[in-house]
Amino acid sequence: MKEIKIVGSLMISVLLFSILSFLGCAPEEHTYSLSLSFPMETNISNRCELVATATEDGTPVSGVTVRFEFAEDSCHNPKNLVGNESYEREVCQWLETCPLTSEAEYLRALISACWKREKVYSNSSNYVYCTTGGNSCEAKFAYWGMKPGTDTIVVSANVSGYELESTATITWLPHVSPSSSSDLNGPEIHTIDMTGYEVLEMKIEIADAQLEGPWLLNIGNSPSNDGAGGDGGDFSNDSELDITGDGHNFTLQLYANEYFSTPGAVLANFTDLFPTATNTTTWILRVKIADQKMCVLNENTGASIDVTSQYIFRLGGPDAEAGQNDFIYYTAFNCVISWNSDRTGSGVTKVTFMWRSTWDNPSWEIP
Repeated sequence: MKEIKIVGSLMISVLLFSILSFLGCAPEEHTYSLSLSFPMETNISNRCELVATATEDGTPVSGVTVRFEFAEDSCHNPKNLVGNESYEREVCQWLETCPLTSEAEYLRALISACWKREKVYSNSSNYVYCTTGGNSCEAKFAYWGMKPGTDTIVVSANVSGYELESTATITWLPHVSPSSSSDLNGPEIHTIDMTGYEVLEMKIEIADAQLEGPWLLNIGNSPSNDGAGGDGGDFSNDSELDITGDGHNFTLQLYANEYFSTPGAVLANFTDLFPTATNTTTWILRVKIADQKMCVLNENTGASIDVTSQYIFRLGGPDAEAGQNDFIYYTAFNCVISWNSDRTGSGVTKVTFMWRSTWDNPSWEIP
């Protein structure tokens, strides 16, 4: 009898389900999706915005936790950027408030009270979470391109118990290096914003007939550089490069910043820049600087000097003065950066700047 009752109960359940289904009362089936919006290609130094939307029956859902994860071989995977000071900065930026979890701890170094980009030096995670919200129920994640390559970002979410996943593949293309030229009639000072770039190249044209000392060139890390090493106490990153001389006896000197054992010490000399035993009317001096690097070439003679040192030309490097890290270089021609009427000269007639993302290939790009 017991077995008969069980069978009877099952038959009643099946019959009831059939009746409810016929009357339109069957359990409702829902459809869920996770859609992404992102650029397939973009140029480095631009910002890529990745937007995820979770939907239920075609309607966006708020309050859904979305996980953004860089694949291991992605060029902007934070794990791949750690230890490479050329890239371990300005990696990621949230566009909307997102709850941080213990699994997303590495973003604490990126986020300030105003959600501004900050430096990254010791991150090891390659994913973070954001919650859909706002009028459009979107989860937004954006980051700046630092180098060419491809990023694969796996985006996942759980909606009402359903695991959803989509993949974004983003190709970062080298940008076309912008350039700017300036014809000089005397001393001239420039503030160079390097945000989004790694290398500043300069082509400096010098008229031999106007070449007089004592101060021809001053390139530095600080707005108060005034030649001969050191600055006005503004930055610890205050390395600088000078070209000084008298007539045709000109010398380039490179000075260390305050982190060196002897602050302001001369790290390199390049003597006899413009030899007199030539019939040159215009000297072409090519200068290239980047974080911890410098290269100078006299195109007329082929003489050159290359220096790599952690004590020169830092971009966003550590500074003793709080809040003083920046991505700016300062240049002065026929004078020094921090104007001093006693430190002027003549000879530079034109300078062309080019902002670049890579140090090599080719070594010099300005025609």
